[in-house]
Amino acid sequence: HVNFVAGFRLGGTGTLIGVADDRHGVKGITCDLDVWVLCADDGVAPLLAALKAQHLRARNVWVDERTRAIAVVSLQDIHSRDEVIRAMSDQVQVRSDFATVTCVGVGLMHDVKVVDLAVATAQRLGVAIQSIYASGLQMTLLVAKPRAHELTIALHSELLGTYA
Repeated sequence: HVNFVAGFRLGGTGTLIGVADDRHGVKGITCDLDVWVLCADDGVAPLLAALKAQHLRARNVWVDERTRAIAVVSLQDIHSRDEVIRAMSDQVQVRSDFATVTCVGVGLMHDVKVVDLAVATAQRLGVAIQSIYASGLQMTLLVAKPRAHELTIALHSELLGTYA
């Protein structure tokens, strides 16, 4: 059983392929700067209606403690950005100032160790995490776009023991 992960390239956005250090179950880490974050303060219904009306596929959808619904949408799936923005209801805001940093692996939520290490790493760097989505196979951090690469490199070091 060989895991594939090596290091982070400054010119790229994710993990280079190689042999992995399997300390935390994380197999790879990537950041994506080419996303929009759609936000609805009145719960998930207006957000889902906007996604459906615009035929947008959300990578992640979650609701925070204030019933604010958030969806991350890849810009690759949006063909007419201006048209999509014009068509959004007043209940849904489009944010282009965030990026995602995602760790993938197996059993990431068997305990909270990976989330704890990611949060501690972000705090050490002074990177504010706007939201976290986690499952057994991935953990996605929503952060300010200018800080995403820095956090990705630090998480490679912390969770995989590598950076390049």
